Amino acid sequence: MERKTIGIDLGHCETTAAYPRAVGADGISHEVLRLAVQGKDQVISTQIILTYAQMEKLADALRPDYQLLRTLGDIRIGSGLPAYVEDGEKFAYFKVPPSQFDKPIGDKRSQAVGLTHGKVMACFVYALVNNILKYNVGDLSDYDRADVDLLVGCPTTEDWTKEETQRAYAELVQRATQVHAVHIVPESRAAMFSSVESKQQTVSAIEGAVVFDFGSSTADCTYMLLGRRVEEFSWELGASKIEETMMRYAYRKAVEEHGPFTPDEKSLVETADLMRTNKESYYNGSFGQKKGQTVYCDFVDAADGSEQGAKVRVDDEFMDEVTNRMSMGILCDSTTEKAGTWRGLCREFFLEAKSRIGSASYTVTEDGKEKRVSCPIGTVVLTGGASKMNFIYELCKEVFLDAAILREQNPSHTVSNGLGWVAVSDENVERCRQEAREELAANPECGVEALRVGLSDALFERICTIVEERTRAWAERPEENLPLRELQDDLRAYTAGDEAKDELERICRERLGSWKAELSKAMEGAVNRQVDRLYSEEVARGLMIPDDVWEQLQSEGLSVGMIDVGKLLEKFDVSGLAAKVGTIALHAVAWAVALALAIETGGWSLIVLTALELFGGAEISDTDLDKPRKKKVRLDVANKVGAELKKNKNKKALLKAFDEDLKEQTAGYADVVDGALTAAFEVVTLKRFYR
Repeated sequence: MERKTIGIDLGHCETTAAYPRAVGADGISHEVLRLAVQGKDQVISTQIILTYAQMEKLADALRPDYQLLRTLGDIRIGSGLPAYVEDGEKFAYFKVPPSQFDKPIGDKRSQAVGLTHGKVMACFVYALVNNILKYNVGDLSDYDRADVDLLVGCPTTEDWTKEETQRAYAELVQRATQVHAVHIVPESRAAMFSSVESKQQTVSAIEGAVVFDFGSSTADCTYMLLGRRVEEFSWELGASKIEETMMRYAYRKAVEEHGPFTPDEKSLVETADLMRTNKESYYNGSFGQKKGQTVYCDFVDAADGSEQGAKVRVDDEFMDEVTNRMSMGILCDSTTEKAGTWRGLCREFFLEAKSRIGSASYTVTEDGKEKRVSCPIGTVVLTGGASKMNFIYELCKEVFLDAAILREQNPSHTVSNGLGWVAVSDENVERCRQEAREELAANPECGVEALRVGLSDALFERICTIVEERTRAWAERPEENLPLRELQDDLRAYTAGDEAKDELERICRERLGSWKAELSKAMEGAVNRQVDRLYSEEVARGLMIPDDVWEQLQSEGLSVGMIDVGKLLEKFDVSGLAAKVGTIALHAVAWAVALALAIETGGWSLIVLTALELFGGAEISDTDLDKPRKKKVRLDVANKVGAELKKNKNKKALLKAFDEDLKEQTAGYADVVDGALTAAFEVVTLKRFYR
């Protein structure tokens, strides 16, 4: 059965899912669909109800598996759950990093049977995947379970991104759902993919893009400059912090009315959940913001169980108080404590991002010298459910004055939609690379044989010209009699000299450069054609490597050994090859001259023997080399040596050692091309960056 992948954004407050579906006969072109996760709802609250009977069945299971969870019966999750559960408990804000999986949760009865955050998370993902396989008829069904892979997003904070942490999270989800495989993907990569894919706006990682993902638990910053630089960091500045502050305000009102008391944990969570609903209604404009809405917050005294309620009016004044005047504490990058108002901390978050990106740079090479270039910011994208709050947009405009600031049209779907595109890229990138490789192999202009032939022809042509020029100069000297030895010495000295070596090296480099440019052009086209097939038109537009970036990735040394196949040039000892060519050329010329002189003098046997010895590497010791030759004879030799030397057999003999060495040097050509293609596809799938 065909493998299917589901992207899941299990947020602190909201959960969404997406599914990449093939749309072309080639099996590579895809579209990403939003999935129903509860009935027809594509966005649900991350909430769950467990009965006490269900909790008791989980008592002995540290990490409940699919078979055990099936025995629990119906598990209610999502939006619209009742606030009061007669024989159980409703849970919200239960998502925690793996280090806190075993932290107790719930009221006294829930904790008495060993209920933990990890167990509640397992129950939620079990019910969630069941819903997805149930409510998306035509695309998915429970029969697909064994062939389903899940891509689950996680925040970019340190307590989520460590390898062992992601492995623990994947294992919990895998056991609970019994799907084929579970992979944890940083939400930053998914958010960038989704922003690039957006049909309502133009976002390009080529020009430097920042995505601020304001979720319910964290605010994540991701900056990407395609193939060059990535910057990521995360603060505990989620929208739930506002809800907690709203709850604290309500609790303060209750204390003012009823006197000091300690509320139980359950009533605090329920009040925060109530405040979340009203906060969203406020920012969505469901009721007049100035007029507001009165909310009754019911706290329970942990000491005697008495109700200690308070009324709060959620309006402009109240929301300004909880976001702009009341202080809170957060963690930055899971480690550094920071205090301030939500708005004040949000502004600091933007300033921190601007500072980090502003101090970031990447290496370019100009005029043979490396230098650092500052990273540009072309676009800033605000996404995540909390980005709906208008003041976030206003604060962002104050900080990023020169950037285009965009707001996602459907911020709740950003991560799950992006995970769908991550799935498309990861599942098909090897096939795309293979097809790009096959396209290159079919192009005769960029194959290694084209390089060998081009180099051989260019070097042989120049060597023949050198020999003709030096022989003509020897022949036309005014002296009446000159020995062949003098021509040989002249050729030996010239071909061993710096001028000839530099010229042959220049020819090699020019030919290599021309071949590299042809290969680069072909590779660029092959990669971009695959990117165009791999993604939607919108994604391809934002991730396809354009001409100027491709050229920069080579000429500026940003990826030597990655996309710049000119790395091959560094493997050639051009000076050494030139020396070999010079020696062979000298021998071949001596043979040709000797043959011409033999014809003139009738000394066939002696000269042929000498030529054979010479071609075998022996020094010419024949006395005829020292015999003076008249100018007329020398001119006849000069007229014939070029044509004789250019015969194919002489070319083969002349370049025999060169060709053998070149074949040895280019034996790794396929590996180099594969490495370059791998790197190119890692760039366009936002996996590889160079600082």
